[in-house]
Amino acid sequence: MRKRILDASLRATHVLKKISASFELLPPSHYGIRYVLWISKEATFQDLRNPFANENLEQELLVMQLHGKHNLLIYKFSFVYDHIVLPTIDFMPQEQSLDVVDFRAIWTAMQGSDAFSSYNCGFESGASRKNLLRSSRSTLRLLSRITYSSQPRKHMQLMTYSSLKVVTRLEMVRLPSINRRRLEWRHPPLLHFIDRKLHDYPATEIIQLPEHPFYTALKLPIINSDKAADAIAAIYDKVLQPVNRKKIFRIVNGVASTRSLQYSANDIFFYRFKAIKASKSIELASSGPFFLINKKAERHFQDARWTNGVAKPGHVPNRHNYIYLKKAFVINNSKATSFPKMSIARAKC
Repeated sequence: MRKRILDASLRATHVLKKISASFELLPPSHYGIRYVLWISKEATFQDLRNPFANENLEQELLVMQLHGKHNLLIYKFSFVYDHIVLPTIDFMPQEQSLDVVDFRAIWTAMQGSDAFSSYNCGFESGASRKNLLRSSRSTLRLLSRITYSSQPRKHMQLMTYSSLKVVTRLEMVRLPSINRRRLEWRHPPLLHFIDRKLHDYPATEIIQLPEHPFYTALKLPIINSDKAADAIAAIYDKVLQPVNRKKIFRIVNGVASTRSLQYSANDIFFYRFKAIKASKSIELASSGPFFLINKKAERHFQDARWTNGVAKPGHVPNRHNYIYLKKAFVINNSKATSFPKMSIARAKC
């Protein structure tokens, strides 16, 4: 199945293409030549199709629509199971900041699939790489992945906690100060690190870690699920204000356009893609915006149990994945028009 999907995708993006040819038989020759092969003129390279456009959606990857504004898709070239993409149904540019409608869809998807979310905004953060695509045609094996993930249409990505745990092979645990028992902690490594490092700060206070190049707003307050989108969008705008004011990111039309965002039910923070890439203490995982703390960072904090996570070769989404996600949303969010009746709060240590 994986071979068929890859073959179809590579042909659709012109990485693989048929060569039309014919031949002409010749009279017997002293040199033994019997025929001449005629190859047709090479086809002109066409613009790469947008897999998130309504006319190009692959129905076997479509799980459902959320609130009539976003499509929930299984990521076609995922490195792990349960990697989800959430593009807008109507075209919206990837350079645009998230709004209440986006957060409503993200929140629903996060609760329905027990996942955390990421959003890249701007060329330097990995969005809208049309020029990069045209300059990288020789990189045949990577082109199909880039084509799918680097689209100008606004789209968010989600990955389940269980999937990330499988990839990193890390037991995401903390040592509570009350009873000192080891408890399972559902945070991806970087979010877990932030939790350990800054959990004593007041709720929603914007913090910068001096040894790591990102800003974060911690401890999202308890929010009524019906009002979660508005509340989180307000916090998002609050985080953006000092970021824009200090010109941490390149400003285009009054908006910080080259930034990335990671978001869970407990944390929301920004980072610069280039700064993270250059950091000696944070490793950019092969699965894109999902981070691992490198062992080099252990000098920054005590009792660290991190290791380099190695992304295994990708698993092409299959029908089992589709049924699993479909079932999860039917159980957790049957109407798909309102939030699951849950609230978000940060655990106390």
